[in-house]
Amino acid sequence: MTVSAVDVAISGAKDIAGNLQEPNQVTGAFAIDTANPSVVSATLDVASLSDTEVGDTVTLTVVFDEGMDSSHAPTIETNATTTLTNASNGQWLNETTYTIDYTVADGGVDIANITFDVSGARDAAGNVQAAATAVSSGTSVDTENPSV
Repeated sequence: MTVSAVDVAISGAKDIAGNLQEPNQVTGAFAIDTANPSVVSATLDVASLSDTEVGDTVTLTVVFDEGMDSSHAPTIETNATTTLTNASNGQWLNETTYTIDYTVADGGVDIANITFDVSGARDAAGNVQAAATAVSSGTSVDTENPSV
């Protein structure tokens, strides 16, 4: 649940001497946010990976559906661990976008769709992100050598 502005009206209170309080209306006194943020997308900056990209750096961009707390980096796992190695330079580009770099290795695999599990991030209100599993990147990898 998210309520962006809660109004508060106070009236009828009395002090210890019995004096009636002046009515007080506060508009937008505070907000309520109990909604867990979620991942909108996880995309690599290449459409496919092969032996030609071995040693290159590729960047994963994770987009969230609301402003996040930049002091809490998400935990990211992939189904292409033998190909996407040496995760580095994880950083928030803005309040909704997190990027991380990987070095491409020759994992000897053929994967039609690299997926990512993303968890552990928090929004600006402190709500923990709903874990996202097997988020499709749309990127394939084929570093499997042909055999005879």
